[in-house]
Amino acid sequence: MKMKPDYQKIFQDMLKYNFVEHNQALSERLEKGPLTSIEVMQLNNRLFYKSKQQPSIYKAYDKSSIKKILQYQKTHNLNNTELAKHFGISRNTIAKWKNTYSF
Repeated sequence: MKMKPDYQKIFQDMLKYNFVEHNQALSERLEKGPLTSIEVMQLNNRLFYKSKQQPSIYKAYDKSSIKKILQYQKTHNLNNTELAKHFGISRNTIAKWKNTYSF
């Protein structure tokens, strides 16, 4: 059985001890339930990077996150290059996801 980190608890502890100024805004989201991979990346970027140009370090995606990313591409009518740039993912990864997962 593969154990996953409890990102909800990790972010709650970080907010409590290190990021008091963000506590109110982000605490409400953390109380709602488990975080998706995309939400973990967004919280990570929000807490550690002031610039939106800084890419995320977190590079593990679950199926639901992949589905949301590919759905975002369809909704916003983006090609693979535009989608890759928006999410900071390689074009090859997006092409692989599209071949692997036919959502």
